[in-house]
Amino acid sequence: MLDQWRDKQSKDAKNGLPQLPLIFYADFRDYEKIITRRDNWPVFQPRFLRSEDVREAFQRLAPARNVIMHSRPLTKEDCLFLEVEIMRMMKALGRA
Repeated sequence: MLDQWRDKQSKDAKNGLPQLPLIFYADFRDYEKIITRRDNWPVFQPRFLRSEDVREAFQRLAPARNVIMHSRPLTKEDCLFLEVEIMRMMKALGRA
């Protein structure tokens, strides 16, 4: 994963674009992997409690995220899923 991020960062540099911090080159699903990775989990566990909750949240968010990224209209159901998952994430992060 880190090598993929470095490749993307390198391509930006070759194209004369600013080099951003590596995390900016992560794909949507990379965040789930980062959070639930065994050696990272102790950092996130106090907020999310169960790694399965994180995986499920990303699975629920993925369809709406794909719709948005491919410039298709969101359905009412997509909006509801987004609202609920965002509220759950914000609560877990202590921002709700």
